[in-house]
Amino acid sequence: IGVRGKVVLAFEENGSSKIGVRFDRSIPEGNDLGGLCEEDHGFFCTASSLRLEPGGDDVDKPVNEIFEVAFNESKSNPLILFVKDIEKSMAGNTDVYTSLKSKLENLPANVVVIGSHAQMDNRKEKSHPGSLLFTKFGANQTALLDLAFPDNFGRLHDRSKETPKTMKQVTRLFPNKVTIQLPQDEALLLDWKQQLERDSETLKAQSNIVSLRSVSIALILLCFFLTSCVLPVSA
Repeated sequence: IGVRGKVVLAFEENGSSKIGVRFDRSIPEGNDLGGLCEEDHGFFCTASSLRLEPGGDDVDKPVNEIFEVAFNESKSNPLILFVKDIEKSMAGNTDVYTSLKSKLENLPANVVVIGSHAQMDNRKEKSHPGSLLFTKFGANQTALLDLAFPDNFGRLHDRSKETPKTMKQVTRLFPNKVTIQLPQDEALLLDWKQQLERDSETLKAQSNIVSLRSVSIALILLCFFLTSCVLPVSA
């Protein structure tokens, strides 16, 4: 379970047949798939015990699909496309950045893309209370909403440390920055924090559901994997 591999032997004419997979490392009861791989790296698996992992050709598929919908809708009406946590979509993946860059450079005139980015920030803002910091759009049709949370306030949800490279890419794609700051009025600030706490609990609950589903899928795959390892005992 959890071992990556590549399908090297499939019987297309018989859908019920097992599939020969060459795994990246040796596995228990492994074989050479009839000379197609190393001696202990091959195994015949049921199709239901395998999970397709997106490769380089599929990694930009979500980007293509969402922009295809945007392009089609823009033919009849102006459109604003909002992308939440834009840095998460591109972290460690240059293919997604390249695909997104191409799409943004060829936006229809009536489409504006807005990406959101949340960060912890303990800097003292010098701007006027309640003001928004932004740059004019000009000819560019993208904008970045920068949500700045102070360090002494709890994180909205767990996030890995942002890499400078990813943030540089985000800045290049979304040069027009709109900074959303904390409410200055005490009553509004208290209400705002309460809303964030509720949102945080909702995000945690959703994350737990996703984790439980992942574990359930892993257990199902493990059961199939163990079943395929059981050899019938002759009488």
